[in-house]
Amino acid sequence: MAQMEQNIRLIRRVICPSQQEFGREEFSASYVSRVERGLQKPSRRFVWYLTDRLRYHTADFYQPGQDGHLIDTLLHMAHRVHESGHPKMAEDLVEQALPKAYQTLNPLIIARVMGFRFLFTDRLNSEKSRQFWEMVQWVDWNRATPDDVIRFVKVLGLVARRFGPLEDTGIGPMQPSSAPSWRG
Repeated sequence: MAQMEQNIRLIRRVICPSQQEFGREEFSASYVSRVERGLQKPSRRFVWYLTDRLRYHTADFYQPGQDGHLIDTLLHMAHRVHESGHPKMAEDLVEQALPKAYQTLNPLIIARVMGFRFLFTDRLNSEKSRQFWEMVQWVDWNRATPDDVIRFVKVLGLVARRFGPLEDTGIGPMQPSSAPSWRG
């Protein structure tokens, strides 16, 4: 079973144990099962449904770094260090990951790192917050892999857990209106 399918199964089990209960009236239990077993690629609607139900459960299955990627490893270490009461060290680790994210030229990866940077700030309406939400609007969600979306949603869940519901962010439609100021 591929990592993405394992993540989807873990996520669903955190939300509720039954495939039928998870899908409710949106998706059949057989569809959920096919996605979890890797027999069917999850639809965009399914991924959004999954992410919508995750908001406060993401830390329960937080497993970055399994692919050995340096950015994931730095973010994982930053999260653990922050939980251990060392916010400055966590912030330094995230700042080390940011240049690596810029090198990928992938707005989703950059937004994920910016999400961690925002997570360790004191205020919801900070410059780091603004930069994060700007970058989110620049992500081409049609080109993002389900695995990348799941990783990004984990960051959103951590942000929501820290700051509460995300409705007050002022984020608009997922289409850019002006050039983002990423590097700040």
